[in-house]
Amino acid sequence: MQGRRPTILIVEDDRELCGLLRRVLRQAGYRVTTAADGAAGLARIARGGLDLVLLDLRLPKLDGLELCRQVRTRRDQACLPIIILTGAADEADRRAGFAAGANDYLTKPFQRAELLDRAQVWLHTRQQLQAVHEQLRRDLAERERVEEELRRATEAAGRLMSFR
Repeated sequence: MQGRRPTILIVEDDRELCGLLRRVLRQAGYRVTTAADGAAGLARIARGGLDLVLLDLRLPKLDGLELCRQVRTRRDQACLPIIILTGAADEADRRAGFAAGANDYLTKPFQRAELLDRAQVWLHTRQQLQAVHEQLRRDLAERERVEEELRRATEAAGRLMSFR
């Protein structure tokens, strides 16, 4: 994410709200892409290159909960933050959203500042998780390199010992 503007996907079937969200996010400096239904949203997520998803629950073709569940089965999308942005404000809907794998839940109508604050928090969290993941990858590669050197040294020592 460093060196480029984060890309946010809005999955929302209400064209007016989608347009408003797009303007708010672009004005805040984000790149924005949209999908008008759950199936299109899932396809866009599968292409990668996203940093955050704003997801409505009640969508045509594939509802937001199922989209969220399917994204969470993909290992390559484990760190992709999903904020549910919905009119469904009751406790059961909220709990279902979190159970499906959402990172956050914001109800409509929402405050612009709160939406931007939450987006920023989750983008920062994603960046931190990616940095930790990359460090773990480097540490694992180094460990494998050291183990291979140790294996070779052990084999060489074994060959030397067999000459005695």
